[in-house]
Amino acid sequence: MPKTRALVIEDNPVDAQFIRQMLTKTRGDSSSAPDFEVTLADRLASGIDELVGGGFDIVLVDLTLPDSKGLETFRRIHDQVPELPVVVLTGDGDETVAIEAVKSGAQDYLVKGLVTANVLTRFLRYAIERHRLLEDVKRLARESEARELRIRGVMERLWSGFERLAQGDFKVRVSPEAGAIEESSELSGLLERFDSTVERLDELSSLSAQFRSMAAHDIRSPLSSVFCAMPLLATADTPPDRRKSTADMVTRNLRKVLRLMDDLLDFFVITSGQVQLLLEDVSITELVHDCARGLEWLAADRGQRISVHSPDGELTLRCDRMKLVRVLDNLVGNAIKYSRESDTIQVKACAAEAGQVRLEVSDHGDGIPETEHVRIFERFHRSTHSDRKIKGSGLGLAICRDYVQAHGGQIWVESRTGTGATFVVLLPPVPPAPS
Repeated sequence: MPKTRALVIEDNPVDAQFIRQMLTKTRGDSSSAPDFEVTLADRLASGIDELVGGGFDIVLVDLTLPDSKGLETFRRIHDQVPELPVVVLTGDGDETVAIEAVKSGAQDYLVKGLVTANVLTRFLRYAIERHRLLEDVKRLARESEARELRIRGVMERLWSGFERLAQGDFKVRVSPEAGAIEESSELSGLLERFDSTVERLDELSSLSAQFRSMAAHDIRSPLSSVFCAMPLLATADTPPDRRKSTADMVTRNLRKVLRLMDDLLDFFVITSGQVQLLLEDVSITELVHDCARGLEWLAADRGQRISVHSPDGELTLRCDRMKLVRVLDNLVGNAIKYSRESDTIQVKACAAEAGQVRLEVSDHGDGIPETEHVRIFERFHRSTHSDRKIKGSGLGLAICRDYVQAHGGQIWVESRTGTGATFVVLLPPVPPAPS
């Protein structure tokens, strides 16, 4: 064990040597008791010079020295090395001053001539340990105060943030700039969570605005066309060919409205967090053929055809039939919209590894650049890769993603610009239990 270094500032050479002898020759009654290394100084000035060099563990000082007397002696030492324990040495009649020194921060005091070597050794060891514990308490108190100030700062930031949020300010952020405020990870995390929540609210507010704008235009426009066309259908003088083209236009616009209403209803269900699966055993072979037949009219309008490839045997899956129909309807409908006239839309179903089912919908359109492979599944995102202006709600692929994920599956696109696109859906044999 390293030696304990003690500085003794005592102008009486007899007392100084006696203290040195007691500390250096006595080992105490414990095998773990540290040895002492003693340095002597007979003036306060020379003692402070020794302290400047550092390395001491404790200071013993006589309050009456040739160059300093009384409480001022202790204060000068304490100001120089506040981190060291100081024990005051005093005579029989100086205890009052010694007690004042203790009140001012001295660790303790000793009356010279009244202690034995073992007592002195033990006393100094305890003084060092007691001082260390006191310093730990002070440090913890400072850290606690600093933490309280940080917490108060965080709460003030949050309070200000909530006030601005209550006023409808979704741009408010409370996280400080990097390095601006030193905060513990949990406090920084609290501010970051506030910001991420507000960002999500801002996103939802933006989505709501887009929804209102889209609903106002995409629902009103086809209904207005239908309203304007109704007099032509009600007039007997309308030529048959004009009546037929008008009826076809009305049918197309009403189908647009119904399709948009389906998307909006799905959107409301998904954003409310209430997606529930009505599970049943479904024939995937039958399902893909039914979806293809249901959209043949839409493909025929553009001179296209839908080709279905499915295994010869029965391919079944436990799923929510209606939601899977909505997924395929959206994917095939998009393929029809983005393919060119007279193209063939390919729909494929097959078994995959571990009992999974793989669905693919391929078109021969303009393709999708890799930079948009993820973004096209975001709500209201409209791809800009095609030169053709194709209208839509911007909800279809987001609905596909959410319904596939609700089944515990995956959906992605495989495509490059100019090569068409293949949307792939991979579904597990059994959906996960609802969370």
